[in-house]
Amino acid sequence: MTQRLKKPGHHNLIRQFGRQSRKDRQIAENLLNVGDTAGLAVSQGLVEMTKQHQETIESAEH
Repeated sequence: MTQRLKKPGHHNLIRQFGRQSRKDRQIAENLLNVGDTAGLAVSQGLVEMTKQHQETIESAEH
């Protein structure tokens, strides 16, 4: 049985877990949320590091 998935990623994982018990589904959603939060924190950290690096370069130039 093949099924078409409209959009890739979290939604499909949650839907797959939804076939199991409600508790398992909740765990899956929590794990995905933790993953999102961690990814967001990392990307924000990289943005902040890049800004500081740019400021260091600019202050060195002046």
